[in-house]
Amino acid sequence: MIDTRLTEAFGTRGRVRLEVAFPLASARRVDLLERDREPVEHDERSIVLDLRPFELVTLKLVPRR
Repeated sequence: MIDTRLTEAFGTRGRVRLEVAFPLASARRVDLLERDREPVEHDERSIVLDLRPFELVTLKLVPRR
């Protein structure tokens, strides 16, 4: 399991794609205490998110075995 944080730093809304170097089994948003929240749209090596202005997002990424 890998935790990562992203932030939208320019004050705009937008859709972003995060490319990862390993195949994903799952991807979920988590809160600041790293408790599971909703699943995130993903394919084998990328994650797609919609970000609000200045939003901070923490993700839990689970590599496929």
